[in-house]
Amino acid sequence: MNRWVGRVALVTGASSGIGLVIAEKLVSQGMIVVGCGRNVSAIEKLKERCITAKYKGQLYPYKCDITKEAEIDAMFQWVSTNLSGGVDVCVNNAGFSTNTSLLEIPVSEMRSMLDTNIVALVQCSQLSIKSMIQRNVNDGHIININSTLGHHVLGIFNFYASTKFAVTALTQGFQKDMASKGLRIKFSSISPGRTETNFLHTALGSENAARAYSTMENLQPEDVADSVLHVLASPPHVQIKEVMIEPIQPTPPGGYSVK
Repeated sequence: MNRWVGRVALVTGASSGIGLVIAEKLVSQGMIVVGCGRNVSAIEKLKERCITAKYKGQLYPYKCDITKEAEIDAMFQWVSTNLSGGVDVCVNNAGFSTNTSLLEIPVSEMRSMLDTNIVALVQCSQLSIKSMIQRNVNDGHIININSTLGHHVLGIFNFYASTKFAVTALTQGFQKDMASKGLRIKFSSISPGRTETNFLHTALGSENAARAYSTMENLQPEDVADSVLHVLASPPHVQIKEVMIEPIQPTPPGGYSVK
């Protein structure tokens, strides 16, 4: 990780869960991290913890609604103006799901999930690549936090799964675009299985989520963040295209019990 010390990383969805821990891990490794989210109070608190811990890097909380194109544009402009020119590492972590079935999911819910899980990921990737090319940075890295549901459908969170299948395809598509242009900018997908965050609380409600998490052994956000460090630490000539991690206790075939 030494080659990333002092370089700039953007982490979307850094207000909680996996994104918050990824941001902290990168700061601890000496990176300058822009943690963005709609709720920056949690990121501000993390900034204070990072200062207290005397981490080598720095954290900059940034309020951004990534479903709004103009706000993403403004964020990248802010990074360009204030932080050594631009983004060297982009971690597309933001995403959410609901538990509405495909038979009933409203269009507004679908569009919100598409804007967050897919469109923002592509826009952040495009702007990161543009920033890298403008600064002659040819060793940048973009990491998409995917899901095991982006590789197989369990019959739960089915629309969410379709967005994560798109993330799998987009990661591979960007990899091919980089190769066709002779660029050494890396794209990696990290696909965690069941992870103990607020994800199920949002999708199922707090009572059902607490029940599900308490009855199974789960991945922790730190496990996913450690995979991010593993991917970033790979030598410049190595591209780790896909990492899939799951808790050793699988999710039951019928999914989660919901009352």
